[in-house]
Amino acid sequence: MKTLLSIVGPTASGKSALSIEIAQQLKAPVISADSVQVYKGLDIGSGKVAVEEMQGIAHYMLDIVNPNQEFSAGDFGRAVDKLLEKLFRKCDIVILTGGAGFYLNAVWEGMDDIPSIDGSIRKELNQRFDKGELQQLIRELREVDPLTYGVIDLSNPVRIIRALEVYYGSGKPISHYRSRRSPKKKNYTDLKIGLELERDVLYPKINARVDRMIAAGLEQEVYGLVEQWGADAKGLHSVGYQEFVGLFAGKYDREEAIRLIKRNSRRYAKKQYTWFRKVQDIQWFSAKEPGMIVEKVLEKVAR
Repeated sequence: MKTLLSIVGPTASGKSALSIEIAQQLKAPVISADSVQVYKGLDIGSGKVAVEEMQGIAHYMLDIVNPNQEFSAGDFGRAVDKLLEKLFRKCDIVILTGGAGFYLNAVWEGMDDIPSIDGSIRKELNQRFDKGELQQLIRELREVDPLTYGVIDLSNPVRIIRALEVYYGSGKPISHYRSRRSPKKKNYTDLKIGLELERDVLYPKINARVDRMIAAGLEQEVYGLVEQWGADAKGLHSVGYQEFVGLFAGKYDREEAIRLIKRNSRRYAKKQYTWFRKVQDIQWFSAKEPGMIVEKVLEKVAR
């Protein structure tokens, strides 16, 4: 039986390195489930695996679209379904790794049956965001869709606007549609592994990771992307990018931009934990023991 091995967890928990180590043992390809790594040129701030770090393992779903293009969880799910058909013809095991819950769920459970929404609604919501009404939009989301509010990345306005767009366009929250999915038919088995770390370990790792990104030239990367694609490019609404966009717009100084990246990254990690904890068939392991995780995974796959 074919197996899709999903390795998930919060940012900075070591998913990429572990995935590559297991992929080498199993001779399996890796599919990235990251809502930022799909964008071309968003490399440093997304923690995108460099070619030399891949250790010869084939990686997919990286650099799929330009930063100014829309790319939804539904787009991701459809693309990965087609990719899995191809990969499973020659592989018994494929690894899916990342921390984007909605992207992962699009593969695990299928697409949301959301009706088409009038484009004028999104336009109006975007105009409100441009006027500085983000906090009001967040409050509205909390009122109309508390389930989505509880798990969404509140530092990403694209996600907030999408959720409100669905509510105002259909009269029902996006969580309503996600709860009504029909079971997805699959010709492979799911095995889901989760990495966890105590906050007093994870949060310093996140801060140190941001420091490494800054030293590697994140500010210059964002500046170049803004020059090429504009400050409103969809990909630049992500943590690690939007904070420097604010710096370039004169909203605060460089020190504050870095502080915000660290804070927003920690908040995002907390949201990721909240989301993944609701997925009942994830088997959790301490990220502090990667060797043990590799051993356990190999045992499970060999059964």
